[in-house]
Amino acid sequence: MFYCAAPGLAMWTLDWGMRIYELSGKMESTLVAVGKGWFCLTVPLPRNRLEGCACHSPLAHFHIHHAESSIREIHPFTTITHLASEKLSSSGSDKNIQIQFLFRKSKASRSSTSVTGKLPERRQKRQWTNKLADLVDEATIGLSAPSEEMDDLDLQRQRLSDHCQTTLRLEGPYFTPANPASYDTVICLVAGTGISGAIAIAAAFRQRLMIEVLEPRTTMFGHEKVHGARLERNFSISSFLPPSGAANIWKRCVVVWSVREADYIDFPFWQVDTTPGLEVRSFLTGKGRRRVKMKETIDSIKENGGRTWVYISGPGPFIEAGEKACRRSGVDFFGARWA
Repeated sequence: MFYCAAPGLAMWTLDWGMRIYELSGKMESTLVAVGKGWFCLTVPLPRNRLEGCACHSPLAHFHIHHAESSIREIHPFTTITHLASEKLSSSGSDKNIQIQFLFRKSKASRSSTSVTGKLPERRQKRQWTNKLADLVDEATIGLSAPSEEMDDLDLQRQRLSDHCQTTLRLEGPYFTPANPASYDTVICLVAGTGISGAIAIAAAFRQRLMIEVLEPRTTMFGHEKVHGARLERNFSISSFLPPSGAANIWKRCVVVWSVREADYIDFPFWQVDTTPGLEVRSFLTGKGRRRVKMKETIDSIKENGGRTWVYISGPGPFIEAGEKACRRSGVDFFGARWA
């Protein structure tokens, strides 16, 4: 009996040992208010955290512990950073990799508790998030609707005018098995803060296009040449390739973001103008507005004869509706749920 239980006990001990080790290190992070209750958290992740990680999936999450918000609570957050790109394209002399998390401050909720006197887990996270966001004094940042006369530089300066430094701990990364590069078309159906995974997927798509431009090709004399800009970092292009057997057929990435009109903000993460095949559609909802018709949206985007994969993230009912639409449309999909 002992010999049967020993391997599992050893793995359990190793897992908890790694968690405690990762949470033991403090990291100085930067919290920036980007407007309308949205915040971006930038954390310098030590490069050795990614040693031994395949990092092929663009979807990864960390567990964040912020002592100023709560001593006991640890909450999972999906990073908007494509870790594979950062790991392989950054210089080996860089000890840290800058990763980012996007979240939104929740509106004031009722003070009622459950019958047991304990706060529901969802509400605990909401209060924890608000405490973290309160570190940035929003009173000094202009959250009013931007003027038509303001140029892009003024808008960016307005959004990033307030920030603060804080210390936190990270456990992770934990990768979600996903290989969008094996599909012709990838659709991201996301709502609210579920946009984080879509930003990481879009970054992976942009990285693959860059690889195609820089991919070595053999000349008529048998020599290799590189098309596009010269590589400035010390890395090999083959390091970016997906696992063996996975063809690079990914040609289109469409993000459909359902968001309340009052919460909408034009995020600067997409780089649509310089990324052929990437499209971002913002579907504004709210009073008097219709919701996204998911099946019609999927059918209008997917290409005949090509494989399509759909990433779904957002509130539970939104994910369930998206999964039903994917089954009816006959496409592969993944619903992002916290276990």
